[in-house]
Amino acid sequence: MPHEIVLDDLPAGYSLSHTKQGEKARIFTKEFTSSEDGDEFIARLEGFPSQILSMLISSANFKLSTVDHLLVIIRRDKTATVYVNELNFKLSVQVKRGIEKIEKDAPVYDDNIADIERVIIDNVSIPSDAGFAFLFSHGWRKGLFYDFSPLASETLENRNYDLELLLGHYWSYLSFQYFFKIRDSEWDQMFNQKWFPFISLQPTTIQSIINHIRAGWDIDELLEPIAREVADGAESMREKWKRNEIFHDHLSLLDKGLERFLAQDYISAISILYPRIEGVMRTHHMRVNPSVSKQSQENLIISSIKGQGITPRNLLLPERFDCYLKKIYFASFNPTNPSVLSRHSVAHGVAPVDLFDLKAATISLLILEQLSFYFLTN
Repeated sequence: MPHEIVLDDLPAGYSLSHTKQGEKARIFTKEFTSSEDGDEFIARLEGFPSQILSMLISSANFKLSTVDHLLVIIRRDKTATVYVNELNFKLSVQVKRGIEKIEKDAPVYDDNIADIERVIIDNVSIPSDAGFAFLFSHGWRKGLFYDFSPLASETLENRNYDLELLLGHYWSYLSFQYFFKIRDSEWDQMFNQKWFPFISLQPTTIQSIINHIRAGWDIDELLEPIAREVADGAESMREKWKRNEIFHDHLSLLDKGLERFLAQDYISAISILYPRIEGVMRTHHMRVNPSVSKQSQENLIISSIKGQGITPRNLLLPERFDCYLKKIYFASFNPTNPSVLSRHSVAHGVAPVDLFDLKAATISLLILEQLSFYFLTN
């Protein structure tokens, strides 16, 4: 049963710095931290959450170390409702290959999840004019998200963002840390090798790609098992394209490109797929952004990923994929000495023939798969 309490004061947030009496203080009124933040996270827990729990210890038999989740909803009249270890959560997720085969009550595993889109708290509504603090766990990791801005006495503005969607991003961050611990220098090395942690790959494969970068190894050592994984999912890929209206006008060519890939005819597969990736992006752009007539490279990319929101805590990594499309897929070339295989060099007929290989063909299909997940949420 939830606990009803009355606070002496409404929480405003956490101070950004030390402040003396009489000085103006800057505070965080809304923030997400996790166990990955070390002492900063502990400091947050020792603040408002510990204060709330101390008010309940006399009436509830639990230890701080046993708190799996905590939700505090604070109203402007200083009353608050507190839930401790009694809530049920539903995750709205995008599922990887085999989505058409998942039935009601069938188990879903982390390996099946392409993205966590929403977190829904069963039978609990957080009013838009209320402040809240939400502590949650995934295994040994914990996250804390609070938003006290609706309680600010000067503004009293209601919350105006999609809370379930935002919680989905934070839950993803806590659940799939290996995605979010890639350093900028590691991203640079990955892009230099033309690779990306494509969401359609199995988590163990993605972890192997990341581990190769950190060890200073060539990711191409993983090319053959990655290509087999893509080939094994060929039928599922076809079925996904058929279900997505964005791909309808391109199905015959995409299917031919996939057929040529499976036949190890990489020159034909790449010649078909690289220009057609842009064609799919153009179809999507016209569907979701019809008022923007200019179909520039920049506009095509923006249309492709805008439904994800540019946030570093999204499993589909839209911010990084934006860079990948610009630097790798849409890479420019030197007309007098073309040395890259990209949409431009292929379409202009100057891509080096030795680059029409298994790697480029595999990556073209992985790019299409990545885009298909973005299109599902636009």
